[in-house]
Amino acid sequence: QWQADWWGQGNCCGAEGVGVLQRRSLRSLQGTHLPTVPIPMESRDRGVNIRFTQRVVVLPFTVFLITIVFFCLCSMADTQQQNVFGEPLQKCSSDPLTGFERDGYCRTGPSDVGKHTVAAVVSQKFLTFTKSRGNDLSTSHGSSFPGLKDGDRWCLCVSRWKEAYDARGEQGEEVVPKVVLRATNKKALDVVPLQVLEQYAIDGGDHNNKQEL
Repeated sequence: QWQADWWGQGNCCGAEGVGVLQRRSLRSLQGTHLPTVPIPMESRDRGVNIRFTQRVVVLPFTVFLITIVFFCLCSMADTQQQNVFGEPLQKCSSDPLTGFERDGYCRTGPSDVGKHTVAAVVSQKFLTFTKSRGNDLSTSHGSSFPGLKDGDRWCLCVSRWKEAYDARGEQGEEVVPKVVLRATNKKALDVVPLQVLEQYAIDGGDHNNKQEL
């Protein structure tokens, strides 16, 4: 009789089903095997939707946190870049403001395709030479680039410095820019050996130790 009343109410989780349970005394339920209460499909769907919503919210937030941590680590790595001696990188120039990131340092990274790693002191002869090779550094381009003049310090692409070095036989030694070693990024050594850079250093280096590229 109890089971008939139970199932006769339809949905056991509805208000009517609860009323039936309230009308049954604990005494009448003793020793009675209670049927398995099915979970209505609507409740299941709501549970799935809740869990799905939680995942939808949590997943983008997790990705966001990972991205922030990654960029923080990259920023820390950038600020700890070294010069050719393995020391903390020194500033190249603030006037004109140089560097791929325009922060005064010859820092480099994956987005720096040209590898602006050599802290060079440009001469007029070099500016004329590199302009003839399609690299115009003497012409102003507004406030973003005032144009260089003789004696300015600049974070030069290592390939442009090597280009001038390779042309010294025809153009003369004066075409090769002088180098500030302590402001030159260690990554420049991937292209030019330290012994070669030292030949043109203005802040140290063994000028008697000549080595050809």
